[in-house]
Order: sequence, then C-alpha cells, then structure tokens
Amino acid sequence: MNNHEIPVIGLSETATENMGKYGRIRKQYLQAHKLELYNSLLLSGTLYAHLMEIDQTARKRLELMMLEANANYSPKSNRQR
Repeated sequence: MNNHEIPVIGLSETATENMGKYGRIRKQYLQAHKLELYNSLLLSGTLYAHLMEIDQTARKRLELMMLEANANYSPKSNRQR
C-alpha cells in the first residue's frame, strides 16, 4: 500500500519501571481525564520528565508530612486499656 512509516510513540518499559508510584498515578490520570494534555506531552517528548517531576515532588511532600507528623506525635508513656 503506502510506503509511509509510522513512528512508535510512547514510554519505554524501562522508563515506566523507573517511575515511582506517583508518576504512574499521574500518567493514569492524564490518560483518563486530560487526554489532550497527555498527548501534547507525549508528542513533545516531555511526558517522562513531567511524570518524574510529579513523582519527585509528591515524594518530597510526603516526606515532609511524615516528618511533621512524627514531630507532633507524643506517645503516652502509660497507656491503659
């Protein structure tokens, strides 16, 4: 038929494996609810960087929240049931 080659666009399996939980969640959200943005990021080649940034930011926020929660936690020495 046609002698046109269609490029394969997407994230490699290793890229997805290296991505953390929050990057994968963001990817699923974009695919389900923001398909235009997902396609734009994918076609521009910035999707992986975007997902990694989201993952790193979420991990940092979680770490800060855990540090604050631990700082505010004061166990009671004599717990009675």
